[in-house]
Amino acid sequence: MKKVTPCHCTKYLGKRLTTQHDGGSKLWTFIPPRSDRVWSEPTLSADGATLFVGTDDGYVYALKATNGSMKWQYQTGASIARMPVSPTLSADGATLFISYDKSIYALKTTDGSKKWDWSPGDKLGSSPTLSA
Repeated sequence: MKKVTPCHCTKYLGKRLTTQHDGGSKLWTFIPPRSDRVWSEPTLSADGATLFVGTDDGYVYALKATNGSMKWQYQTGASIARMPVSPTLSADGATLFISYDKSIYALKTTDGSKKWDWSPGDKLGSSPTLSA
């Protein structure tokens, strides 16, 4: 089975996420159930099994990279920050992302439960960055 890599993910009119093989053939398309826009750039897990993406209705989705089915979803208080912001993966098994509710969230990549959140009290506008 061929793994999906970030360069094979494209957006179509901002309303859906489509993944492709190297040759350009479509693997699958994800259309958010409650939203009309995929906001963030997708991020692929280290093992290539899960794709993380945020939408304008405040949800972050974990999708199976092989078929686009939803593993879990998590709702914040506002839209997920849009491109070029994308979720960041940490070594301890969390995905970090920014919401327009002025918070950074860390969710467990396995089930989407919240590990922590933090708000500096002002709008954030870049992808979270981790130090080694």
